[in-house]
Amino acid sequence: MLHVNRLGLVAALVVALTSSALADDVPNLLAGEGYLLIDADIGRKTVGWRLSKEIVVDEIPVGRSLRLIKLKRGTYQWQEISVPHFDLPHRVDLSDDSRWSFTIESNRINYAGTLIVGDVRQRENVNVWYVNRLSEVFARLAETYPDLLASHPLVYSGRYRDDFLEEYGHATLQP
Repeated sequence: MLHVNRLGLVAALVVALTSSALADDVPNLLAGEGYLLIDADIGRKTVGWRLSKEIVVDEIPVGRSLRLIKLKRGTYQWQEISVPHFDLPHRVDLSDDSRWSFTIESNRINYAGTLIVGDVRQRENVNVWYVNRLSEVFARLAETYPDLLASHPLVYSGRYRDDFLEEYGHATLQP
């Protein structure tokens, strides 16, 4: 589930990418929009990933999952992750850490990294990190949505250099 501010400042939509989903389930992009592909590896329950005041991604399940969010072109940053501890709320503030920022390019599938929440949690601490699993995510996306991948190039939009797509060429990687 995605909450969007009623002011409509950012057009966004979440689509769970599963093998049973149909290509018709993928929202069409409008001018100036791109997809953010969220690959999540969640070891314990999270209750919200805040991208901005306008956008909060809920219900990311424990385990591996892919999500597709339609966003306007621009620069974004994950701001906060809510990770409860029994009945205690806990938020990991990411707003001052530029490693959690990424860009959205129009008419592209933008992958910024895999979001990982560790399964070990203490009262005041939880392990949360970002890793680049571009080649693995590409294979999963190609199996699940080959038509989407054929019509919208996959780009890495994270903070660190990755030559995978450039080295092998996106056209060579088409399913």
